[in-house]
Order: sequence, then C-alpha cells, then structure tokens
Amino acid sequence: MAVVANPLCVRIFINSTLTEQGSGWSERWPLLETNWNIALGIASRLMIARQNVLSSNASIEWACLATVVPPYYEQPVIDQPLGPLPQWGPAAFDMQGVLFDLNTTSGENAQHLFRAVEATEINHKQWVYWNMPVPWVPPALPADLTTAPKDLLWQNTLATFRQFTATQQPMEDGHHGDGEGYWVDAYQQMVYRQVSSRRWHRPWRRMSWEASNWYYSPGFSPCGCAVGVNGFSYAIPCRFGVGWRLRDIHYYPAPAGATVLPFATPFCCWARSKEWDIFTGVGEARKERATDWTTGVQYGNAPGIMWDGTEEEFNGLAPVPYWGTGVTPLIARPACDMPKFSRPVGPGGLCLGGQGTNPF
Repeated sequence: MAVVANPLCVRIFINSTLTEQGSGWSERWPLLETNWNIALGIASRLMIARQNVLSSNASIEWACLATVVPPYYEQPVIDQPLGPLPQWGPAAFDMQGVLFDLNTTSGENAQHLFRAVEATEINHKQWVYWNMPVPWVPPALPADLTTAPKDLLWQNTLATFRQFTATQQPMEDGHHGDGEGYWVDAYQQMVYRQVSSRRWHRPWRRMSWEASNWYYSPGFSPCGCAVGVNGFSYAIPCRFGVGWRLRDIHYYPAPAGATVLPFATPFCCWARSKEWDIFTGVGEARKERATDWTTGVQYGNAPGIMWDGTEEEFNGLAPVPYWGTGVTPLIARPACDMPKFSRPVGPGGLCLGGQGTNPF
C-alpha cells in the first residue's frame, strides 16, 4: 500500500468483427508500478496475456501506457494489431464476457470484465472455468503457444493481471484520509463473479493528427504516423507547447500500415480518456463535443511513414518555436502536412521528416 502522486495505467483497445459494422471496447488497468520505463515492459506483458484469451473474432488494435494525472501522456506498446490464438473459437456475443472481482488485503476491490469470450466457454450463463484456482505466480507457457491448453492460458492471463494491476483511489475521495495523490494497493485475489455484457462501441481506428490550419501549424508533425486510436475524427482547440495560444488540432484516421509513433506524447486523442479533465497544459484544451466531429478526411498529404520533429517537441519538454497570433514561417511548417491543393511533398510525395527536416 502506498500513496502515489503519478499513478499509471494500461489501456487496451479491442475490436470485434462479429457484427457487420464491427464493434470495439477498451479496458483500463491501473498499475502498481510507477516507474515509466519499467511499466512499459509490464504493459507489453499485459497486452500479450490479454491476447492469449481473445476469441477468434476479436483482435487487439492498440495498447498503451498512460498517465492518470497531468501532464497527460500515452506511449504505445504495439506495432501491428494482435489476433487470437487458434485454440479459440468465435464468441456468441462479442459484448459478453467473464466478470471478475480483484480484491486487496485492505478490502478494496474492483470489477474487471474480459469480453469476447469464446462461445463454448459459457454454459448456461456461467463460465466453464468458474472454479479454476489462479496460481500466485503466472504459470509458464510452452514456446509454441498454439499447443497451450485453454485452462493454462486462462491461469497465466489471470495471474499476470493480478500480479501487476492495482487499485487506484484518489485521496480526495475522503475514504483514505486527507492528502493529495492516489492510494495504490496490490491485488491479492481474483474471484469469478458472473457472465456479463456491456454496450457496444464503434470500432477503434488508428489516428494521426495535423494542425487544422497548416499556416498556423507547430514546427513538428506526426506526418500521418499513428499516435492513438479513436472511434471518430475531430478537431479541437489545443496547445502545441508551453504557454501557446490555442490552435486547432485535427485527428484523422492514419493511412493503412502507418508507422506507430514510438514515444510518449500528449497528442493522442483525449476524447476516449474520460478521466482526463484538466486542460491547462500542453495538449487538448477542453473535452470533445459532437460539434467537433469531422468527416475524417485528412487536410494534408501526410503518408504515415516518418514523423517530422524531435521527441522533446512531441512531449512538450522542449521549447517549441512560436509566433503568437502570426502565421508560422514557411520554412518552419511541416511539409508533410501541406494542404492537398498545394504542391506535392518532396520527391515521390514522401515526407522527408524525422529530425525536424523540411524539404523546402
């Protein structure tokens, strides 16, 4: 048990193809670990453990490590989408899942739902492994996961999540006493509750961003690289650097096969991170509204091959050139985001960024 000022969580975004339109949902897992670099490895372990019990009509589209308090950051721990193992058949209902209670020694508990459970795993609205003992240490899996028995996969997944996830209760809720920060406690037990279901969400799509107005853009851009996921495109007021005036950022679907931005950034689609509610720093300046939604058409020509700018610029830790209310000088605008009606971007239409390089 501890009081932590900067708790972290892992977000896993899953899509299902069971319905014609598809559907998606997200899972949020608070972490006991507070060191960002160590937590990145834990996030990868949780993502793989979650993949090991996916039904055959589901896939993990995105997974990331995220902060819970400002400054808000996310860092992806995924490259390509992850599909299920061949042991699993389809889910009869993609919103159905197995609900568990994770409990701590102090009495705190949280319910977590593993959705998209294979149809044969549910019998008379009960999970067939409802009496399964969950070992304290995740049991080893064979090198060839396609040979692992289903019960061993479940034991490994549940033990892994119990080992690394935790409760995160804000001190200000009055339950743990006065003070700032979050009361974090490790789970000790995982208890099966019931088969449950939740409402569906539109499928997750990998998103990139651009300045809504290229002429007032910052000097860095993902150039179409994937920075997060969302169910829709939108444009919203944003601060691209410390002390900046508000300028609009436009999130749109990244090109197919786009490179994933490999480091932490606050520009990662805050619309689906509902607990983020402080908007005074770098990043989006308010919650998203339906009137912010766009058609999803990219305004520029960014191909999603390489970003333009430095990691420090993307996470707000380096001074970003800023021209107040004036237009950004042409030499400082990311060429990859040039509007479609303008001249092409570099030789063959490729973005030449990566280190703040501008081909013009």
